[in-house]
Amino acid sequence: MDQQVELLLNVIRSGADDQRLEAVEALRELIDNAWDEVGARLGNAVRQRNGLTLLAGLLADPWPDLQSVVLNCLGNLASDYVDPQSFLTKQLLVSSNRLVFSCLNSPDHDVLFMCCAMLQNLTNEPAWARTVVEHHVETRLQELLNHADERVGRYASGALMNVMQKQKEVGEEVPQLSEQALSAVENRELFTISAHSRRIPHQPESLLTPLTARLLTACVSSS
Repeated sequence: MDQQVELLLNVIRSGADDQRLEAVEALRELIDNAWDEVGARLGNAVRQRNGLTLLAGLLADPWPDLQSVVLNCLGNLASDYVDPQSFLTKQLLVSSNRLVFSCLNSPDHDVLFMCCAMLQNLTNEPAWARTVVEHHVETRLQELLNHADERVGRYASGALMNVMQKQKEVGEEVPQLSEQALSAVENRELFTISAHSRRIPHQPESLLTPLTARLLTACVSSS
């Protein structure tokens, strides 16, 4: 597992734009197939190699295709369903909050969807709920409740629900939401499946490019 992660992070650090994208896509494939003990090993391997900071830094790239895949990777690394120790990932990502929040202003629907889904996972950690309130990000999340892409609104309501709950639990400031936002949060709370730290879905690629296939083959060979 360590060698797999090392290989992919090295390509992300030094590769051309298309190579970086395909390395991140290959990392996403690893994450998609990780849970329990394997997920814990994968999350630890990424954290130990400063991979979270590396991946978060890619969010400054204006390329939506890259941003959406990075958000998907980070969001799932912050999921308890993938890594039982994901609270460590959430805590380390707090320092990259501005890069994450900037994606909420993207015109790209997939980037917005992935960012809101990632925030739903992150805000299950009190430090992230506090950070959302400190930066008044709940205002933008409320605006996204009416987004044309229903996925965006669904995950935005999940993030708002977590922020409200965590702030109440720790006795800190609870943001004032509009009546519509409160209704969306209340409806979200009725879901059987909690909005807490879920695995984020994505549309699978129908065909792997040659580089992605080679990277995945190399990862399997090194395991």
